[in-house]
Amino acid sequence: MSFSVEKWIEDVTDGESLVTFIGDFSKEQVTVLLDEAENKLIEFDVQKKSKKRVYCSLVEGLQNLHHHSLPNINNNDEQRYGAILLYKTEDGFRVTLGNFVNINNIQKLKSRLDQINSLSTDDLKTLYKMILNNEEFSEKGGGGLGMIDIARKTGSKIDYDFIKVNDKFSFYTFSVLI
Repeated sequence: MSFSVEKWIEDVTDGESLVTFIGDFSKEQVTVLLDEAENKLIEFDVQKKSKKRVYCSLVEGLQNLHHHSLPNINNNDEQRYGAILLYKTEDGFRVTLGNFVNINNIQKLKSRLDQINSLSTDDLKTLYKMILNNEEFSEKGGGGLGMIDIARKTGSKIDYDFIKVNDKFSFYTFSVLI
């Protein structure tokens, strides 16, 4: 099975692209992408509330890619590798991110995302506070707070998928409609 991030982007984009990036998610690149997204949202004259939701989703998603993405497994690159798409659809704006994950981490991610998607707004707020108060953080500094924050602030369920790349890795996709 041959997986191409570029082909995946073609397949999932169903609207007008505002920001598309594939590559290394260094701190500097995250800043550039956030600035680009902000300028595009201004250009589209997006309402303040929607702009804030999109921006929040991008910040959390990009931080997640910066901290958790693996190198490009297709070319032995050492940089943290992933993809981000921000595009306008008939229903709003969609923020979609993708990165390689070890297949051993899939079940834990699925469980966490399913839990988040099953909770009400009040329950998400309670879970967020509980994690902060109990200091339940991973070795990389998060406790799933970014995903919870995206669900809380957008009011949307998180769409996700795991595309098998080989016996060791899958391409994890995370998407939210605003």
